[in-house]
Amino acid sequence: MRVLIFFSLFLSALSYSFAQNSNDLDKQYTPDKSSIFNNEGGSSSQGKNKTANDVDISNAIKFNFGLLVRNTAGLYWERKVSDRFTIQPGIGLCYGKDKLMQEIGGSMDMTPQNQRTNTVPFGSLLSQGNLTGVNIFTSLACRIYFGNYYYGGETFQGGYLEINVRYSSMNVDIPTTGSSATNGYAGGAPYYIPGLPTVNFRTVSYYLTYGYQLCTTGKIKTTHDFYFGFGFRSVKYDSYILENTSNQYTGTADYTYISSGTRATALIPSLVAGYDLGFGF
Repeated sequence: MRVLIFFSLFLSALSYSFAQNSNDLDKQYTPDKSSIFNNEGGSSSQGKNKTANDVDISNAIKFNFGLLVRNTAGLYWERKVSDRFTIQPGIGLCYGKDKLMQEIGGSMDMTPQNQRTNTVPFGSLLSQGNLTGVNIFTSLACRIYFGNYYYGGETFQGGYLEINVRYSSMNVDIPTTGSSATNGYAGGAPYYIPGLPTVNFRTVSYYLTYGYQLCTTGKIKTTHDFYFGFGFRSVKYDSYILENTSNQYTGTADYTYISSGTRATALIPSLVAGYDLGFGF
């Protein structure tokens, strides 16, 4: 029993001595407050203590480089609503035809085939047409930032999840090309659409997006936003249908397409990815 009491007193004395020596060593070898190895005091911007408050911005104006792939120039404005939550409206112009939608959109259309029989696919209308007029792009997103190890999950920093809705409108003039003797379905020939019509395309896209945003500090604060996501597009466009399949005078095939007076809808699965560069304030 005495041995246990003596041993306990010995351990207590040893622990007290080690604690005192440890405190002395901490004081002796603690880096200066201005050192990058010091997580206490002067700079709270290192390691786990870093917060988005160090960035000190509530707004950012961004340019979306990812939209350039679709011949669209767009500006975004990200606005802090509360901790971890922002909204991001956007506006821009479509300065060219959407080549991706033109080339692969038609083949991915999920609209039932019976609704597309004897009609001109929207990809072919885009391909044959020439962009005209003012064509706008708008966007609205709601964004929630995650909690994470480095930044603590505040706004404008770190990973986020976003729900995004985009709208665009394009007008294309359809020149009278091809011949009524050939059908666009056969051999990729142009569809014969007389009358030089202007076809309107209105696209609404819905995306669930994951991204990661980095911010810089200093006199000029910048944001660097990387994102990718998936969703679908709903494209409404002026429909053109096959008028008749034979010429009553010659008996030869006649593939003339005319306006149906209605608008068709194409549903297309879609992926999105890109990079935004912004300036915070």
